[in-house]
Amino acid sequence: MSSGDPGVTPLWFELWMGAVTTVTYTTRRDGACLFYVDGGATNSEGLAYFPDRAPIIGRPGPGGIGYKPLHGPRYCFVENT
Repeated sequence: MSSGDPGVTPLWFELWMGAVTTVTYTTRRDGACLFYVDGGATNSEGLAYFPDRAPIIGRPGPGGIGYKPLHGPRYCFVENT
């Protein structure tokens, strides 16, 4: 869900493989806790934790957030900014 550039490793893959990253901001939104991380060149991205329900999976619309499942209640997200 990161850059479409084939030379860039997608954020979800780095996080899934255990890469260390810096959380720059956290907030609650849509029933989740969002952890924003460094790495989004043009959009904000990070990890989301949904303790009670799953989000709608897919690409973000204009000004929206798109989610991709990681494991259990954890998801990667990208937010169109």
